[in-house]
Amino acid sequence: MCRSSTSHISLILSRSASRTATGTATVSATAMARKNGPGLGPRLAPLAFLACALKLSFVGIHQSRNTLVPRRGEGFEGAPSPKVKSTISREQLERDHGDSWEMVDQILKGERASSPEAIMRARFTALRFKDPQFLAATEKEEGTSIKKRAAGWAKTLGLEEKTLADAFTGLFGSDIEALQDPLSFEVVTADEDSVEFKIRCRNGKTLHEKSKFQQDRKWGYVYSGNSDFAEWS
Repeated sequence: MCRSSTSHISLILSRSASRTATGTATVSATAMARKNGPGLGPRLAPLAFLACALKLSFVGIHQSRNTLVPRRGEGFEGAPSPKVKSTISREQLERDHGDSWEMVDQILKGERASSPEAIMRARFTALRFKDPQFLAATEKEEGTSIKKRAAGWAKTLGLEEKTLADAFTGLFGSDIEALQDPLSFEVVTADEDSVEFKIRCRNGKTLHEKSKFQQDRKWGYVYSGNSDFAEWS
């Protein structure tokens, strides 16, 4: 997830985030306008996106804003835990993560990630089960909201239509589209602030990346938005 690589997931999303939210609303609004009349579609488009997020996300998005604001003198121990909902079975997690499945299971049950490896494994599970909201919530991107990042991930995962602007700018290429159908995840190395991993996809492509992570009050760790390298082969 290095910003200098155009093949990098977060680089693509950061450059397309502002276009994505607008493009998604435009596509939805246009389709609804045809069905319901010219004045109704634009008002319903945000509701359509929200319904999609509610259906697809592990993340409990109905939280009071006050619960996310830390009180003075309150350390990580006093931070609110993430609200997560998931029906993914142990067997499914074991297929993807082997003996490390419990790292992910704990996060999906609402506990904070114990390490960068744990949150990266959970992010792969979100990739596998196409959860743009979880992916957006567990990463940082300066100047963009979770909503905009989720909209970008929805396009990357093939859940939302791409706009003409996306095609023109070439921000969604064949490499990144391989993430719509990931097959396996391998941790090469992991330490206290980074994870080197490989994601193999059904079309034969492999993403090899070393991502940087930072501590987070809510999730334990989140992807920082930076990587040492990201390569497709």
